[in-house]
Amino acid sequence: MDDFEVYQRRDMDFLIKRGVVKIAENGRLVINQQRAYVLYELYKNTLICYSYCDDQIKRIIDELVLTDEMEFSNNSLFSKPEYHYLNYMLNKHEYSNGCDLRNKYVHGSSPTDESTITTDYYELMKITAFIIIKINEEFCLKYNHTGNE
Repeated sequence: MDDFEVYQRRDMDFLIKRGVVKIAENGRLVINQQRAYVLYELYKNTLICYSYCDDQIKRIIDELVLTDEMEFSNNSLFSKPEYHYLNYMLNKHEYSNGCDLRNKYVHGSSPTDESTITTDYYELMKITAFIIIKINEEFCLKYNHTGNE
């Protein structure tokens, strides 16, 4: 800790309190690799898929949920980032600059430019494939965990 400036020690204290960094007997700082991995994934991706984690990572996630440092959600097909992406692409409700693909063709005022129609078609195909993959993933996770194939 003596190697850090005073303004850096506050951040190090935060990491030590959270169990990401520990002070060894010789005074050296040691990183808890699994806990750092979980926090890195949250920072990078804003989520972690619990079903794909090994038992050590699941234990760390459970601890973070119990201490209210992390939120666990299991009641939706889509994660929050996926939900926001779909809202951006399909609606203008959440994002004023969204693509609004749903309303663009539903209300009879569809574009006549072939390039725009083609681009929208490809975007809708991507979204359709994404939804099908998500549904398939849920079935795979359910039946692999229960042993029913």
